[in-house]
Amino acid sequence: MLHSARARTEREIRDWLATRLERELELPAGSIDVRRPVSRYGLDSLAAVSLSAELEDWLGRELSPNILIEHPSIEVLAYQLAGEPAALDTPMPIRTPAVTPPPESSNTEVCSSWSPLQRMTQWILSFLIHLLCRLKLDGSGGFPASGPYVLATNHLHVLDTPMVFALLPSPAVFFVSAHMKGFRIANWFLSRVADTIWVSRGEGDVQAIQSALAVLRSGGVVAVAPEGKISKSGGLLKGQTGTAYLATQADVPILPIVAYGQEKFFRYWLRLQRVPVTVRIGALIRLPAGKATAKQLETYTDSVMVALARMLPEEYRGVYPEVFQHPRATARQEAAPAEIPPGSDKK
Repeated sequence: MLHSARARTEREIRDWLATRLERELELPAGSIDVRRPVSRYGLDSLAAVSLSAELEDWLGRELSPNILIEHPSIEVLAYQLAGEPAALDTPMPIRTPAVTPPPESSNTEVCSSWSPLQRMTQWILSFLIHLLCRLKLDGSGGFPASGPYVLATNHLHVLDTPMVFALLPSPAVFFVSAHMKGFRIANWFLSRVADTIWVSRGEGDVQAIQSALAVLRSGGVVAVAPEGKISKSGGLLKGQTGTAYLATQADVPILPIVAYGQEKFFRYWLRLQRVPVTVRIGALIRLPAGKATAKQLETYTDSVMVALARMLPEEYRGVYPEVFQHPRATARQEAAPAEIPPGSDKK
């Protein structure tokens, strides 16, 4: 339930959006031109959904999760928001972007079995992981036998993706930031071996989301890190709402998975020791299907991040340190449907 807020002027909305965008993108104060398209500044659409939730809170009214992407500039958006009636029970219209073909660099074909190259690479990676690590795998139900579902995992190290790849029982499509193309080995693995959707900046990222939805609607699995980037602190970062957006739009469950210890790989290897790594698989989470406001997506995201935090030791919970005591977190967890055992979800 949104709280009532005073009407905001066009200038207040414009200044608020420019300031938040500068903070999100770590740009100098005053560097945002409100007449330019938001996508020109490199705000990807998953981050834009989270920013929409903040705007919804500040205005005290329901907004489309895609509102920043749907409008040509901050100036136009501020003008329309200031001119809208203040009734809180009337959400702004949601315009669905046209579905565009996936970028050439993305492999979104849904395969039910591994290719020969993938099978060989998975065997090699699995052998290396068990040779170099003391792997502990927890999870009563394990991985579901097949999709569709969104695999949501914490993100501690650049080796997270190969490790998850080695453990998967069936193929998944990885949702990966395009900046990883700058790392030669990672680029080779993600482009030549794994099935990957590259998350570009601006308009190209809209294509990435449409590609991910196409995979899920075709019965596939999409692997996503809700935090959006590697945690340098080792603890969970604030979850981005893109994971919840994909799950609600495609009407598929989310499988929470955590892994920790792998961030200490090199520290142990330099001492010629095997690193202890723990991987835990949680129960599937089903979110309400269909359109959702930015604030609803934020609430759903909190429930997913709390599920991840509950599987992690306290020192890895980051911005979710009091998931067992905080009444707001508990309320948000209860707002989402109950978890369901892996493999028991029937559409």
